[in-house]
Amino acid sequence: MNLKANKTFFKKVFWAVFCFIFANFLAALAVPALILPIENLAGRALSYEVLVRLYIIFASLLLAWLITVICWWRPRAIIWHRGLIFSWCAFLALLFVFIFDQRWSLIEEYSWIRYPTAAALFLAALLWLKLAGQNRVNKIILSAFGLLSLGLIFAASDELFLLHERIGDNLQKIFHWPGYVTDFVTVFYGIIGLIVIFFIVRTLNKFLSSAQKSFLVTAHLWGIFLFIAATLFDTLDNQLFSGIQAITDKLVWRGHEFSDFWYIIWQPKFFFNAWEEVLEFFAAVFFALGAYGMTVRGDLLQPPSGQIINPRFSWKQKIILAMSGGAALLVIFLIVSVGRTNDGVFVKIADLGAGLYHTDDLFYHPQWGVVVANESAPALAGNHKGPGVFVLQNGALTRLPDPQNQLRDIDSVTANSKTVYVSDSAQGKIFRYSIRGGWVALPVMKNFPRRPEGLFVDEDDLITVIDESENSITQIFPDGQTKKEYPDHPLFKAPEGIIWHPILKTFLITDDTTGAIFKYTPGQPLEIFVDPRDGLRSPEDIAVGERGEVIVSDNGRREVIIFSAEGRELKRRRFPLLYRDLQGVAVDGLGALFIVSSNGFDNASFISSVLWKIQQEAF
Repeated sequence: MNLKANKTFFKKVFWAVFCFIFANFLAALAVPALILPIENLAGRALSYEVLVRLYIIFASLLLAWLITVICWWRPRAIIWHRGLIFSWCAFLALLFVFIFDQRWSLIEEYSWIRYPTAAALFLAALLWLKLAGQNRVNKIILSAFGLLSLGLIFAASDELFLLHERIGDNLQKIFHWPGYVTDFVTVFYGIIGLIVIFFIVRTLNKFLSSAQKSFLVTAHLWGIFLFIAATLFDTLDNQLFSGIQAITDKLVWRGHEFSDFWYIIWQPKFFFNAWEEVLEFFAAVFFALGAYGMTVRGDLLQPPSGQIINPRFSWKQKIILAMSGGAALLVIFLIVSVGRTNDGVFVKIADLGAGLYHTDDLFYHPQWGVVVANESAPALAGNHKGPGVFVLQNGALTRLPDPQNQLRDIDSVTANSKTVYVSDSAQGKIFRYSIRGGWVALPVMKNFPRRPEGLFVDEDDLITVIDESENSITQIFPDGQTKKEYPDHPLFKAPEGIIWHPILKTFLITDDTTGAIFKYTPGQPLEIFVDPRDGLRSPEDIAVGERGEVIVSDNGRREVIIFSAEGRELKRRRFPLLYRDLQGVAVDGLGALFIVSSNGFDNASFISSVLWKIQQEAF
């Protein structure tokens, strides 16, 4: 390709990247506003998996519409019109996978998207084999086409049978390399692909027309470009997450609030890995389109229907294009203006600026106020946003001193009039705090819970603690003696939160896997308080109001639900999209609700933890 052709190609690359980013920008504006009406229609909150699929479909639809406009604008090349059919077939295949593949997450190895990707690669391989068969006399062309078809067959087999994952796993085991080696195997694929394309184009240089050469290089370079971009998304997701979190942390420190526009990358690692799979699919479509273009007889720039068409816009085309584009943008911004997910009911009390980081639990006691367990990360011990316990009194949030950094992985908090207790599952300990004595670890006695999590303490210092790792409930008496039970119930799979209900005279326990809430009386079988069929999905924490109402945070539904003392649903309120990871919940003596939404570990979410307040009358 000459210098002018190179400039033209890179100009096309620039505009294609710009269109891709702009399509995602419009999706980030429009889709959040559509979510609340869809959720109201469905009667439940949509998972992040579903929402990512909506985003990608919306952005892909915009790109398909743009390709249609371009082909309608300059209909000189017959192959581009057939390429338009390829693009819409690709969009419909993607839509089919997104709607009907409900078994696998989009980023899992066995997701259905590998089937259309492999099918497009196999189609490209078959078309090149067909071309090789048509040129058996010329051994140079035969070798080039055969080599390309074999590479595409290997790539398709890799999609179906996960070859590069197996190669990467074996390399890791043999040479003890880090886990990202598998990603670099696919980068190596991309480099080999570039070399192969260069070799083939150079080999076929004298056999191809300028139009065929241009189309072959453009289609296949785009395929390889998308493939490498997809691989980089997968390889650099950790770095992308760290960069995004660093930026948003600085914004939070300066008091900026985030809108639902950011929700498109709420879990950056998931989002980029999802686009990785989609870009791999589009790359395969480009490979198939490139191969198909070589099978078209005659000049690729031959006008359709034998007509000569002016490549420039006519006034009629300009008006129609401007009106269609303007109408699309108008619809998007109208959707944004009317589809709000936060109606001002939720009042932010504190966030990262106060030191909240992966905050996990809340408890209210009149003596202490609202007590907040900041789980954080053990590596941040001693840091401003490290593990610790905060108390909210008279509107001020202060950290209880821990000069020796004993707290490492706080899972749950409870309190009575004299003492605050926290569970630390990583250390297998329970700590108590008093104003005079500071933090002291309880002595580990026989039958002590292995990984203590949810806990409750009464005024006599009798502690009841859940151990999710062994599905046990342990009572720890003031003298250190313990009594452990292993409740036998089919829905008791992952106990999470526990509270004492003074009117019912029983404990209530949430299970965030089965969605059930249990009544628990020591020494007696579990009873169902709220059945998961009553509208719970992943209940986390639980609290009891002054009149006996039961308040539950459900991060699976992004909702806070209030039940009567009889287990009848009274009210529910759905949280804004960005703050969907609901954890602790508490209610003070005046009936105000306090909820903490959390960011996640392992690159789950870049959004800071937030302590919220909701007045029950506004609920």
